[in-house]
Amino acid sequence: MRRPFVRRFMSVPSLRLCEQECADSREFVCRSFNYRAYAVPYGSERENCELSDRDSRDLDINNPSYFETTGDYDFYERFGGRSGGDCLDVSQSCNEDGMEFTLRTPEGFIGRIYTYGYYDRCFFRGNGGTANVLRISGAQGYPECGTQRYGDTMTNIVVVQFSDYVQTGRDKRYNLTCLFRGPGEAVVTSGYIGAGAGSPIPIEYLPAENSLSSRVRLLILYQGRPTTTIAVGDPLTFRLEAQDGYNYVSDIFATNVIARDPYSGRSVQLIDRYGCPVDNYVFPGLDRSRAGDGLEARFNAFKIPESNFLVFEATVRTCREGCQPAYCTGHAGRNEPSFGRKKRELNETEQMEQQKDATNSTEEEEQVREMIEVFESRHELLQEENVEPTAETVCLTHGEYYGLVSAVIIILIVLIIITAFAGICYRRYWSLETKNRAADGTTASSTSGPYPPSRNNNYSFLMPGARKAFETSWKCPNI
Repeated sequence: MRRPFVRRFMSVPSLRLCEQECADSREFVCRSFNYRAYAVPYGSERENCELSDRDSRDLDINNPSYFETTGDYDFYERFGGRSGGDCLDVSQSCNEDGMEFTLRTPEGFIGRIYTYGYYDRCFFRGNGGTANVLRISGAQGYPECGTQRYGDTMTNIVVVQFSDYVQTGRDKRYNLTCLFRGPGEAVVTSGYIGAGAGSPIPIEYLPAENSLSSRVRLLILYQGRPTTTIAVGDPLTFRLEAQDGYNYVSDIFATNVIARDPYSGRSVQLIDRYGCPVDNYVFPGLDRSRAGDGLEARFNAFKIPESNFLVFEATVRTCREGCQPAYCTGHAGRNEPSFGRKKRELNETEQMEQQKDATNSTEEEEQVREMIEVFESRHELLQEENVEPTAETVCLTHGEYYGLVSAVIIILIVLIIITAFAGICYRRYWSLETKNRAADGTTASSTSGPYPPSRNNNYSFLMPGARKAFETSWKCPNI
């Protein structure tokens, strides 16, 4: 198996011990490993046992992109590794008031159980117990848990998250359905939904926002290169590497590595101020990169619940005389190196404090960060990639929409009426103009004869002047 899919490197004296390391792994579910029969005392070839959480079910063994056939390693995978490791002991119960979801684990559970979409409102936080119960309110209950009720059927989705703050490929979701048939009687079903399969949560890579004086940059890599689509559970590489010709492989270390949501402010500490990983399953310690140009940590992709963006931040120090790794206690009780701060114990002496001050005086400290965008599903991501850019539109309510349509119709009716009235007026004007022209033509033809018209004084008996002239022409004689 190629190295981008390897989760952990170590040096062991025999094949049996490498197999035992895979079986005893608590940081991740080890399903396969590469083993080489010999090891060298130093250099990049010193590790001869490489553990992975992938197997031939995930990766095609005949694909040269996943497996190499010319190396010195032999590939081994666990027989029936998927039969028991992925199953959880869960049970559910229902009543008219809601549902109960119970998770039983052989070891203490310190994660979170919550209903999908209600991460911080309807949840149970594990405190190390082996029996963990989440009580889910009904459709109209308090607190609101997102329970849906359709007649006699009540449904909800429960998420089992093994880390309190982030989602990983180990998490699972269960679809709870309760069918009520009578008073106090219910049928409970639970369907399993893999949190890292079927509908994975992809992550889009964005350029780094900041770098350490243009000499050290933070990168999130998938299969050795920056990527635009990464699903939860995919192997990633957190890398701090030198650029512009600088070589800080032994002169830089990182502390206070966190992943946070830039909008809600929720954050998860991955490496503490001493340079040690907080949870090796989520994020391991930093080690020197095999290319010799910086520090790196291999981890599986995760996301903060109900968050669409993640920002990785790290405080990076440059040591002028070389940085020593911090030796941190892992889950198996062994000290493992992490290139963060120098080795510090909780009960430090005054001499160690003085040494710290002397070290800080020769160090330069600055923060680097990297931002990634998180999508809910690959289907959503594919839809976003296929959607063509559309012109800017204005969103209207139903009232505004129908109001605009009515206004347009009224304006059209008014325009039609005005046009019809103007047409009628023009028609009457044109008819009158035609008649006037015809009358003028007739008058002109009658006045153009050989005899000019005689001018006669015609009086009308109805006119007052004519009536007065008639009266003055007759006078009655005096008797």
